[in-house]
Amino acid sequence: MPIINCPSCNERISVEELSGTYICPECNDEFHVEDTDEVENDNGVNIQEAQKSGGGILGTILLLIVVFLLFKWLSGPKWTLLVCEDLLNPPYRYECQDVDIVLKNTYKTLDACWTAGEGYMNSYPGFECGYKCKYDTSWGSWMCDKINE
Repeated sequence: MPIINCPSCNERISVEELSGTYICPECNDEFHVEDTDEVENDNGVNIQEAQKSGGGILGTILLLIVVFLLFKWLSGPKWTLLVCEDLLNPPYRYECQDVDIVLKNTYKTLDACWTAGEGYMNSYPGFECGYKCKYDTSWGSWMCDKINE
């Protein structure tokens, strides 16, 4: 049963519901439950404070979910596979002169990109793996922060 404090004499009173009008047995004043500042449960826990903290917990959980999704988005795949049509230096199979296939930001690690590139070696002369690659229109080629390292 909820326990409230009488707004007039501050007497603790047990009530059936948290709505309606009650008469204080101590001072005989009539009051509405909604008008009181403190409402406790049988264990002495302030119900209004517990409800406020419940909102804080929900807000914290939502914030953690948003932070987690943002982290996953920012830490997504950054390695790009560039499959060569022609090689710049034919004996060296890991430097493209012309690129035929580009799988941009598809792989999380260099090893994953390298493994996928080796699968193209039967059909194409070579490949490169680049980190954070962008196509530069002024140069007409792919520019990467790192290549094959």
